[in-house]
Amino acid sequence: MNAVVDVLDALDATTSDEAGFLRALAEGVERLIPADAVWWASCDYGRRRNAMASSDDRVGPAYETKQARWWELYDQHPLLEHRDRTGEERAYTLSDFASRRALRELELYDEFFRPYGVEYSLSIRIRVSPSRALDVGATRATRDFSDRDRAVLDLIRPAIRPALRLREAASGAYRAAGLTARETQVVLLAASGLSNAQIGAELFIAPGTVKKHLDHIYEKLGVGNRTQAAAWARRPLLAEPSTRAPL
Repeated sequence: MNAVVDVLDALDATTSDEAGFLRALAEGVERLIPADAVWWASCDYGRRRNAMASSDDRVGPAYETKQARWWELYDQHPLLEHRDRTGEERAYTLSDFASRRALRELELYDEFFRPYGVEYSLSIRIRVSPSRALDVGATRATRDFSDRDRAVLDLIRPAIRPALRLREAASGAYRAAGLTARETQVVLLAASGLSNAQIGAELFIAPGTVKKHLDHIYEKLGVGNRTQAAAWARRPLLAEPSTRAPL
């Protein structure tokens, strides 16, 4: 339980944008649940697009290049079919809805599971809006997930939706200030305490380019230095108290 509280406290303290929050969330799940890979997928059902990231570096690019095929086979996914039909968000495993034999008969398994050693999967869902949902989970090749693993994910789940909605509202504040998407990334990383060199490494740009972005940010925000810009960037994400339910 202490480990779960530590992860939730770390998520509460995260001042990064949505992508940074999701990275922190995945890192927290990885600390709490032994798995071969942890992942998250943000699905836009209106446009039939999904953004997917995994600690297995092969998975995200594969899903991105095979988007059309994923949506062709989407209805074969036994767990996603259940979630879409019932609206259920709590932790489930693939084995709750399909035997290993039945799973291996699916084209979906051959193309998206087997190449990455996915035999067992555990996930939760967070409905962010009527057309968008976030699934977060973990996979293994050799053993299924336990009731303890399910309970851990279900303890984390209530903290995720308000954090995402807060970041969505905050992104509006950054846009209203005239910050570009790249400038928003830079100022949020600066607010997290990273140096120009560290920000450059994170965003694959030169430290000199980071400095130019910061100069533009100072001008747009009407501030004089990095500390003031960092304080401004934190404000939208700290505007509301944590809505995490007590454990």
